[in-house]
Amino acid sequence: NINMELNSFDKIYVINLDQSTDRLKCFDDTHIRWRATPRDEVDEITDKKMISYSSSPRDYHLSKCGCLLSHLNLLKHIVKNKLNNIIILEDDAEKISEVVINKLPTDGLTYLGGFFHNIKMTSKEKIINNSSDGINKLDKNKMRMLMCLSYYIPKWEIADIIVNHLEKLNRYRAIDILLFNIDIPTYYNYPANYIEKDIISTIRNKKTKHSTKYYQWK
Repeated sequence: NINMELNSFDKIYVINLDQSTDRLKCFDDTHIRWRATPRDEVDEITDKKMISYSSSPRDYHLSKCGCLLSHLNLLKHIVKNKLNNIIILEDDAEKISEVVINKLPTDGLTYLGGFFHNIKMTSKEKIINNSSDGINKLDKNKMRMLMCLSYYIPKWEIADIIVNHLEKLNRYRAIDILLFNIDIPTYYNYPANYIEKDIISTIRNKKTKHSTKYYQWK
């Protein structure tokens, strides 16, 4: 029963911009909309702390800031209300398989979708994917996970560790880059439960590739 499976999670949040509410049509009433922070509401401190290439368009920089704030504010909400068993989705996530809650680790963050990348962001060396079906621990010495398309927070204390780490930073990068640097156990389910829809990105409108269930680009 799909509804019984979904209801195993206390809450499933979908991060969504006001102008993109049409994307919510793909999610049923077991999902809760979390209002994403738009570019024009990015505060001055976050704007100044975010690192972007000098060639990056201003809109892209502010969108990156808004994405960070959207996730950070949701994580703060989880901590404040002591919420457990939470799935966080971005609104371009498409579910392709059910998530089995009793198979998910409870001591860290588990990705349910995303993209494998080299430790060095500028490297184009191909990732050797030795993943086995089911839960894998992310080997941070070999690869990183990009995108915050979908991830699972088992306990509010995990969210608290993430929030505390982010709030102590003097400089910001994109949220997926920052999560990689946090000292918590990090896992991923393989194949992914969520893939990225083939729709225009609200952060990079020229993006043409999308993540697959194998955590690769298509």
